[in-house]
Amino acid sequence: MPLLFYRRPDYLRRDKAALTDADFADCLERAESCKSFIPESLSFEEIVRNRTLPPCSLNDFMDYLMYVEYDAECLQFFLWYCDYVKRWSLLPQEQKDSSPTWDPNKVITRPGTARPRANSSNESADRMNHILEILEKSPRHDGNSIASPSSATSTKNFSWPKSTFSDEYQITKAQREGRPFSVQPFRDEMTRIVRHYISTSGPRQLNLTHADRIACIQAVEQTTHPSALLPALIAAETLLKGQCHPNFIKWSISNSSQPRVVFARWLAAVCILLGLGSNAALILSILSRFLRLLPSIFLFMGFIFLFASRHGVCVILHWNYKRNLRPWEQFADEDFTSPSGGDGDEPLVDTRDDEKRPSSSSSSFSPATRTASIDPLRKPSLQSLGSANSMFDSEPWVEKYHEKSTWRKIFDVSITIQNQHVRAMQDRIVRRAMLWSGFLSLALTAGAVSAPVLGLF
Repeated sequence: MPLLFYRRPDYLRRDKAALTDADFADCLERAESCKSFIPESLSFEEIVRNRTLPPCSLNDFMDYLMYVEYDAECLQFFLWYCDYVKRWSLLPQEQKDSSPTWDPNKVITRPGTARPRANSSNESADRMNHILEILEKSPRHDGNSIASPSSATSTKNFSWPKSTFSDEYQITKAQREGRPFSVQPFRDEMTRIVRHYISTSGPRQLNLTHADRIACIQAVEQTTHPSALLPALIAAETLLKGQCHPNFIKWSISNSSQPRVVFARWLAAVCILLGLGSNAALILSILSRFLRLLPSIFLFMGFIFLFASRHGVCVILHWNYKRNLRPWEQFADEDFTSPSGGDGDEPLVDTRDDEKRPSSSSSSFSPATRTASIDPLRKPSLQSLGSANSMFDSEPWVEKYHEKSTWRKIFDVSITIQNQHVRAMQDRIVRRAMLWSGFLSLALTAGAVSAPVLGLF
């Protein structure tokens, strides 16, 4: 990609209101223009397979959606749906036959009401095949095994988040009583998912149109086949691919916190003013005009800091390929493993093999290793069911970060960037900043050297 004209993906804005078909088409069209700026190794599929390293891992993507974009429910539902399709494919054929594929044409709509987006069996089949294709390409792991995206690295990278539900269909009380549809597999699970993500009163309500919401509810009343929630999947996947993912990549390229970015811009302004002021003083003096070459150093450094800070990149951190820790990454692991949430029927965190995990009280973690030691499989935000995503204001890190002084926020703890593709994009930004800084500094210095000596002092 061209060096001088490289830029990060544009930030894609949207309203929080229900999205229409035109909004979805516009979102995808804008996202299409960002593909040329996003490496294939940082694509949406690679991230949800958890094959990417920080700061672009699945864990980081969820944190971004939780604390920055406020659209975490889309990824939570998408991960659950992928896991649900995988578990459905392992069911015996007789259980699958009890929940046939849902035909979108059976949706009962009022006159003048828009039809749901997934309104054809061909589109339904294409979506299901796409999900199965992603899962077939995913690395398979047993239990809580750890997967690495490359055999050449020892950095931890975790497998798909485990579902909080049992893999085997349990016979419920309703089935023993012989009520309709009680023999369908995963009936209780599907009902809880609808209450969580589809219902207008759900804690993690998806951004669905009225037609899509009604279509999902009517479909789940008849079957537990994955196609019943296809309209919700299309909505979530479109937002994730069309908006959330490009915005996440744009945000991940930044290696410094907001206070440090502001400080870098002020430092750049001081350097530029110092260089221009020095040139003005030398022009007014009787000193040799060749001394006017010295302020070009201040001009060059000032323009570099200014251009790089526009993309959230601190040049000083970039020289060592480091980044500031995010506010939620700066505190102990136990602050992030809240046992509360969900409907109260079952724990949101997989507690199996706890005796095999190192105790946080028996070992101390340095700030540089905290993010690597947090297991995404234990994060409440990566669980299928839980409390509303807007409840993070009560998490311990929020108050602790606000108590930090501005000076400590500027010179915060930094860690090494593990993802080489993020490094490469930062390299292009810094090199472009250096080239433009050199052009501007050279032009201003040439003008200062060519100016006549006024000799006022």
